[in-house]
Amino acid sequence: MTSLLVAYGVGMTVKFSGQAKDQIDNMYSNAKNTSGGVSIFGWTIGGSSSQSTRKTTFDSKDYTYENGAFTIPPQDDGYPVLLGVLGQRLPRA
Repeated sequence: MTSLLVAYGVGMTVKFSGQAKDQIDNMYSNAKNTSGGVSIFGWTIGGSSSQSTRKTTFDSKDYTYENGAFTIPPQDDGYPVLLGVLGQRLPRA
């Protein structure tokens, strides 16, 4: 049995702490100040990459260093998002 879990209009919140929080803050600040972009789990924030179907701008999501979290709001852009795959292991021949 093989199954796929897909959804439309998916958003997410990703929380960082410790050293990862500092590194993410540096990358985010550098990207925003230089008109660059950041990609988190396939979501592109800012930038101009044409290869990603999941894009948002720096202004359309919530991020603060204090809470150490990105909240990317759901988008209804007509693209399904693959959330999970369940497969069956085949025995070796």
